[in-house]
Amino acid sequence: MKRTLGTAILVGAALVLAVALAGCVRKPVSVGPANPAVAGASDHQRGKQDASVRVVEYGDFQCPACAAAYPGVKALSEEYGDRVTFVYRHFPLRQHQFAKKAAEAVEAAGAQGKFWEMHDKLYENQQNLTESDLTRYAEELGLDIARFNQELTGSTYAALVEQNLAAGLDAGVGATPTFFVGEQRIEGADITALKAAIDAALTEPTS
Repeated sequence: MKRTLGTAILVGAALVLAVALAGCVRKPVSVGPANPAVAGASDHQRGKQDASVRVVEYGDFQCPACAAAYPGVKALSEEYGDRVTFVYRHFPLRQHQFAKKAAEAVEAAGAQGKFWEMHDKLYENQQNLTESDLTRYAEELGLDIARFNQELTGSTYAALVEQNLAAGLDAGVGATPTFFVGEQRIEGADITALKAAIDAALTEPTS
């Protein structure tokens, strides 16, 4: 019995690790000509806007692999500072019932200057993403709650989230998280691979 229980625990841990590294998957994938390295008018960025290297993440706030990647991505943004621009774009997966509304909540917070604060809070509290939770986080961030709730219930930013999703599909995104360093694509929560791609991009001669 003890051996069976131990085996089950090991198998469960291996599955969690596999999900984190492989990412959450969305099918089917539409591959088009979109270039994820090109800045979008609605992009939210960490770091210097005109940095020589640009990292774009397509993420889902309910995706376990995205939550696993989040601390490493944030640490990289702090490590590289103004040398690298980090961009977050929404890619809510259809199997995650709270992901789309969570993305809208982050945009509503962004309209009040707190995009990254809400982004961080949702990944740090991924198990609690109901609309009442989202309102509570908005209160903790000191947002105008009446405005936040009106925009959330009115789906003010639903179209923007869908635009991010469509852009991701056109760029060939099929799982979250997916990162682009320039046009190089990295899938899953492999922060070591992401850092290696950034370092390589920083050493490339600028044209």
